[in-house]
Amino acid sequence: MVFGKEQALEWLAKTPIAFIGTITDVIPGISTRSIPPINHYKLRLKNIRSLRGSVSATEFGYHQRGAGLIRQNILNPDGSQTTLDEEQVKEPTVGLTYLACSSDGQHINTLVELDNNTIEQLMNSSKMPLGWSKQSNGQYESPWQYSHVKNIKWYNNQRFSSNEKCAKSGRPLLITTDDISLSCEPVKATHTKEYQNPDGDGIY
Repeated sequence: MVFGKEQALEWLAKTPIAFIGTITDVIPGISTRSIPPINHYKLRLKNIRSLRGSVSATEFGYHQRGAGLIRQNILNPDGSQTTLDEEQVKEPTVGLTYLACSSDGQHINTLVELDNNTIEQLMNSSKMPLGWSKQSNGQYESPWQYSHVKNIKWYNNQRFSSNEKCAKSGRPLLITTDDISLSCEPVKATHTKEYQNPDGDGIY
């Protein structure tokens, strides 16, 4: 769906891949015969700026619910009658700039219309890790604020003295590059009990 700029920060906070781009082409595809219909498009964008994750494509698949019918009761001098009017639904428009939200970098799930002020807000907010939020008082809050204690290594660590921190837990706000990789392997258990603990102690 296409949403208004008021929802831009909300969508940025919950999508793994997000970028800003201006639509240059809207190519209609198939539409289902359901009510309301589901309209499919191919979108081409330019001036793409990644906010979260990485994107290499400039052409994306997109679909959204089309206009349905809404029932309105209109009272006439000779009585009342029921009419059906078409619902107003925003569609992707050439020349407009959007926040595009994706889960795979190939298909756009959500579009949010943007203006210059909202773009600046998004650029600043994109510097936060996924799940973090900035409160109206300017303080940051981590999504793990209720699961940390004060005896962990980074609490009050001078190494992170210049970093922004979660106001509730003190966790530093750290950003990684897109080429980071994560791997893990199980640690062989020092003691195993047959039929009770054959796979180890759950340590990786």
